[in-house]
Amino acid sequence: MSNLIKYTLKVVRAFKHKIHIFYVKSIIKKNKHKVKNFKDVHKNQRCFIIGNGPSLTKKDLEMLDKDITFASNGIYFMFDKTEWRPTYYTVQDHSMITNRSDMIISLLDELVCFVAVVIDWKYPRKLLNNKNSIILELVLKEFDDNNITRFSDDLVNGVYEGWTVTYFNIQLAVYMGFKEIYLLGVDNNYSMGGSGHFSKDDVCDNVPRLDKTEIAYRSAKKYADEHGIKIYNATRGGKLETFERVDFDSLFGKEVVK
Repeated sequence: MSNLIKYTLKVVRAFKHKIHIFYVKSIIKKNKHKVKNFKDVHKNQRCFIIGNGPSLTKKDLEMLDKDITFASNGIYFMFDKTEWRPTYYTVQDHSMITNRSDMIISLLDELVCFVAVVIDWKYPRKLLNNKNSIILELVLKEFDDNNITRFSDDLVNGVYEGWTVTYFNIQLAVYMGFKEIYLLGVDNNYSMGGSGHFSKDDVCDNVPRLDKTEIAYRSAKKYADEHGIKIYNATRGGKLETFERVDFDSLFGKEVVK
């Protein structure tokens, strides 16, 4: 192949990449008004952020039928076992979005779905263009000069990477105005190629960087402490100790702030 042809192909690829970035930016811009609609929509309420760890059970989820919940990724593996559904569904993992886009799209008529995307990565357009999905930017420049994970309280300008969708959900919950955030099923314990989740069918394609995830959780706790927000870990067992633990069963019968 001649140098001229190689150069031409390189230019064409660069041009296509720029076109793609412009396209994704335009999608994010068009979705900003959707994101704005959720600012402080649940001010001073409590919510539950559901992880997909092995400790998660149908029984626990069904106790949340009157609570506002966030769930992510392969939570739909629980749907054939219960009528419970999350209030909000979220996804940010590129592999998840790319390989399971049809499943995610099938949820859009039933659930409010937030999708965080990196501007210069490729995603299925059928998901990005879907009128029922809410697209926002996932910013990969997660660490500040002090090696502290950045925390976004203005999701119109995007969410910061925390190496776990739970960090995305915490940022989203704060943006919506929640004052009490409870984590459930966030075992914080993963293995390559294993189920690592409540469903053996939900196999991890990649193992999260728990060292970076821990930094992100500490950042979330710092932000919460400074802004009068309480984050508790209501997971049964697991290895996450950043947040104060509470007994999940003790949270019911307690009046929920409206």
